[in-house]
Amino acid sequence: MSAAVAVAATDSPALANDYYNSLHEARASNDSWMGELPGDRSLAGMSVPGTHDSLALCGFYTEGTGCEAISTGITKTQQDFGFGSKTLSKQLQYGIRSLDIRVRVNKEGDKRSFTIHHGVYYQHANFTDVLTTLRDFLAAHSRETVLLHLKAECENAAPKDCYDAPGNDNDEARRAVFREYLDGTADGTKWSDLFWDKSITGTSQADVPLLSAVRGKVVLLGFRGPQGGIYPGYGLSQVYPAGGRNEEFVQDDYELATNDDIARKWEKVRAHLRRANGTFDLSRGGEKEYGFHKDKMYINYLSGSGGVRPWVAAGGEVGWTGVNAFLIQCLKNSDTDDGKRCPEFFPGRDSTTFEGTETLTRMGAVMLDFPSGEIVNRIVDANVKGADPTPTTPPTPANPYPSDARTIQVNAGGTSFAATQPRNSVATYTWTDGGAPQEWLTSANPAGTALNRKTENMTVAAYGGTTDTITVNPVPTGQVIEGFGGAMTDSAAALIGTDRTALDTLFGTGEGQAGLTMARSPMGSSDLMADPNDFHTYEDTRGSFSVTAQPSGVRQINSLVAAKQAAGGNLKIIGTPWSAPGWAKRGGSLRPSECGTQANQLDSKQIPAYAEYFKKYVAAYTDRGIKPWMVSMQNEPQNCKTQMPTTLMTAGDQVALSKALRAQLPQDVQIMGWDHNWNDPDYVDALATGGSVDAIGYHCYVGNHYGAQTSKKPTYMTECSGWTDRPDKAAEDLGWTVANHLMGPLLNGSKGATYWSLAQNADGSPFLGGGDSCKTCRGLLSYTGGGTFAPSQEFYYYAQFARFVRPGFQRTDSSSSGDVSTVAFKSGTKNVLVVLVSGTRVDGGAAADGELEYDLRNQILHFKGETAAQKTSWLVGADGYRRWVPDIATYDCLKAAGKSGPVEAPGSTLDKYINLKDVWAVCGAYTMGTNSELEVGTYLKSGGGARLTLTNDGLRTVDTLNKARWAPSGAGDRLILQEDNNLVLYKGSQVLWASNTMGSGAVWLSVRDDGTFALFDKSNQKVWMSTIGTRDYRRALVTYDGDTAAQKTSWLVGNDGKRRWVPDLATFQCLHDTGSGNSVALSSDVLSTLPDLSNVWAACGTDRIGAGSSVEENAYLKAGDYRLTVTSGALTLTKSGTKVWSPGKGGAQLTLQTDGNLVMIDKNGAPTWATGTFGKSAGWLVLGTDGSLRLYDAAGKQVWTR
Repeated sequence: MSAAVAVAATDSPALANDYYNSLHEARASNDSWMGELPGDRSLAGMSVPGTHDSLALCGFYTEGTGCEAISTGITKTQQDFGFGSKTLSKQLQYGIRSLDIRVRVNKEGDKRSFTIHHGVYYQHANFTDVLTTLRDFLAAHSRETVLLHLKAECENAAPKDCYDAPGNDNDEARRAVFREYLDGTADGTKWSDLFWDKSITGTSQADVPLLSAVRGKVVLLGFRGPQGGIYPGYGLSQVYPAGGRNEEFVQDDYELATNDDIARKWEKVRAHLRRANGTFDLSRGGEKEYGFHKDKMYINYLSGSGGVRPWVAAGGEVGWTGVNAFLIQCLKNSDTDDGKRCPEFFPGRDSTTFEGTETLTRMGAVMLDFPSGEIVNRIVDANVKGADPTPTTPPTPANPYPSDARTIQVNAGGTSFAATQPRNSVATYTWTDGGAPQEWLTSANPAGTALNRKTENMTVAAYGGTTDTITVNPVPTGQVIEGFGGAMTDSAAALIGTDRTALDTLFGTGEGQAGLTMARSPMGSSDLMADPNDFHTYEDTRGSFSVTAQPSGVRQINSLVAAKQAAGGNLKIIGTPWSAPGWAKRGGSLRPSECGTQANQLDSKQIPAYAEYFKKYVAAYTDRGIKPWMVSMQNEPQNCKTQMPTTLMTAGDQVALSKALRAQLPQDVQIMGWDHNWNDPDYVDALATGGSVDAIGYHCYVGNHYGAQTSKKPTYMTECSGWTDRPDKAAEDLGWTVANHLMGPLLNGSKGATYWSLAQNADGSPFLGGGDSCKTCRGLLSYTGGGTFAPSQEFYYYAQFARFVRPGFQRTDSSSSGDVSTVAFKSGTKNVLVVLVSGTRVDGGAAADGELEYDLRNQILHFKGETAAQKTSWLVGADGYRRWVPDIATYDCLKAAGKSGPVEAPGSTLDKYINLKDVWAVCGAYTMGTNSELEVGTYLKSGGGARLTLTNDGLRTVDTLNKARWAPSGAGDRLILQEDNNLVLYKGSQVLWASNTMGSGAVWLSVRDDGTFALFDKSNQKVWMSTIGTRDYRRALVTYDGDTAAQKTSWLVGNDGKRRWVPDLATFQCLHDTGSGNSVALSSDVLSTLPDLSNVWAACGTDRIGAGSSVEENAYLKAGDYRLTVTSGALTLTKSGTKVWSPGKGGAQLTLQTDGNLVMIDKNGAPTWATGTFGKSAGWLVLGTDGSLRLYDAAGKQVWTR
């Protein structure tokens, strides 16, 4: 330990006597006094001498000088036998059995430890010294036990305070260090075996034990924070109730301003002695305030400080009697000037003044400063000695359950036990490895109308009946649990406020408490508000962010701060918006005028600013000491309402928002997505795969599909509620809630669960006005008036998990059998098994009949409630949006394309699929507008019959002749013209192809007869068109699609890609018959890429060609019985079908070039044969009726013949 503060040597401020500073005069036999007591004696029935601030010996200390006198006089509380273990071992030797140890978190390197302090002053000892001394003493005195009060000393506030190591000045760090001692990571020794296991579970507190159960062990009475708060999971719930108060059983009024207050302190001590013995002084008011509890333990501190130094408070000084002197006088029953010191404990006392017990039969734990040996002896002697009772086999208790109860045989590694459990019940069994189990049971009465046991501690016993064998894997394999909780709605905050009793009930871990460690916190208004008109977010006006602008915001913060204190500082807060501010939504309003439309959708352009909104929220809550552990992007992103705040978000919206949040938020703040029912695995998959989310949240309101929870991200069951209109359905509700909200999700990977509202009035109020809020949601606590709350059914279902399955436990495999469903957890040597016996089984999470929500993408919907003869139809696209089906032709086209339906859907289902208002479904039209999309199987169709079709293999474009034209590659599932003017082909959320026309103004996509498709703006100006494959038109007959004449001009596109005019019908027919087929109408865009050879005509069936003309493959010249035919194999002259001549070469086009050369070229444009007449002015190639083939120049002179 590097001394951050000085420590001091010892001091003897007063002489030793029979009541002060003479512990060494105690009897030698006191080292084993508990061994003479019977083992069936409860610790509550004993008198136990103890020391307050057991190792406080020194103030300011310097080497060579020792303990400075003034500071030591303020600090020292015990007789000095030497620092640390030297004094502690003497206290144990002389009979002290109740210790008060004060610790500070120290850190050296990466190792943490506890050092012993009194205030700012280090006492030259550490916690390992304490534990080692206790271990050694109990090893030598195995029938003794030691009671330990552990307190965190450092307040970390004022300059003169004790300070924990940086970063460890919080309750969680202190609890963590204690756990490190228990599991051996603090100093290499696993100290958990030194303690009575039930007092250090970390999950629940213990009842006061019998002496036989704790011989040879340290019993941790309680672990307190620096301000006196009691940490959950440790100690005895009766004397140190976690998160609660203990004034009834613990007297520790230590503030003494002047010496006159010493006598007042004594009267406090004396009153507590009366309370522990059921003795009442009738002359004093309030004596019977708490009554008498024979089975309860009492702790009485005699220490005092403040203006009075500890040694004066204990030993007195001239003119003032010390508290220890008062006590010895009371114990001796000696006379003083004022009469007997404790007349209430005298036989034959004045019965008009006193009533109840006449003798001082027990004192509880008496915590002393500077005890004397005489006082210790007398306290020890107050215990009645006796032998341990003769062991007997306890009789099997009577079966408390109906005949249909089930018996389970649990086999869990080295632990096996049998237990009977009634139907319609949930039981939690806890044990340490190799130890005996304990059971807590919540069950419905035989009629199933109400609970007859509420997290009640039961005797683990088997009463026969049907036996189911349950096997628990002793090695955990599943997820680590983060916790359980509920939502601090404004309704809950308004009812609870900072009421510590209510908060302790929810967040404490003692008997009757739920042990919650999570709180869902609405970011602004939800549907459960104290003011029915309170609709707000934290920034309704852009730039006006405030979490406290509304009274409800202030209430929520105050309640969360108090809840965190009640939870011992261990509270995970999940911030969740019910709506984005209006400015962040497409419609600009917090509440939409109608539902299901994109007006209530998050505006993707506002995502960066909305992420900043979350950042401000996290910072504001952090400043108030309640930093959110996680934020959810949106409560129920597929739920739209007009009379409560909601926001619609697509999977794409949440993917984009999650990435923006990850860039803005602190890295230790997690991001949750979805936060809605189990019904949309595709949404969740897109978010888990493409987003920056840390977790997925699920709600329980549709079906029981927990088997479909994603495994790609950690999951949580974030909302479920019970209902006030089911007051007599306890058996049904127990089975459904435990199976579907708790056990089923946990078995399928959930790391925790949060209930809906922590508190409501018994009738479900208060809530927002209008018809959309929940008016029958039952709180975990029901406010019954007069400042009191009653736990609801669901409170006990949650307590069965939260009190025992603490954060850090890991799920382990466990079997189920028939109506017996189980889930198990483990942490170190601690085990928890939760067993549900109910007809509602945890059976894998399949949907029950009628509860399954189908994925309705690519289906046609009708509104189930519409009564018109011709119902409105929508197509749900692959992107999850609804688009209106405008006419019967489109409807028939969609059906022919394989779209199923119509599905008669309720309004809630329609709301799931956002309606793109004024955007129509497309199938068979020639054009589509912004936000319309082609689905697989649908197509655009030009007037001439060209089609742009989305197939399973990708986009396919054909012209009016059904010839394939260019289309982008990639097998997508939708082609959409987006609001940003970009035409995009998607597969799920993946972009396969895009036109890259963002900001171009494109609002229409049209397909044309030539098979091209183009984007046009509002002025009908083309801003983009598809790729033109010029070579695709070789040998094709084409027209202009803008030609309105009855007889349209036609051209033949040659192998060289150039257009030649078709002069007459005979030529057209010849070309048609020899392979060109029907003509195709081309847009000017395509025609412009095919050069027009003005005044040059196409040839087929004629006897000649002129300059620039050509004979295309399979076409011919004809004169009489002779034909000159071009084929790929050869240019051939035939007479009546008989070959007459051939140059032996063929090709795709025979052209009379303008340079006079007659050339045969192949399909690639390469020459295969020529006349070699270049340099001659081209005139005509003429086929004569005599079979002659002559080439003439422009002047008519023959320049070549065959």
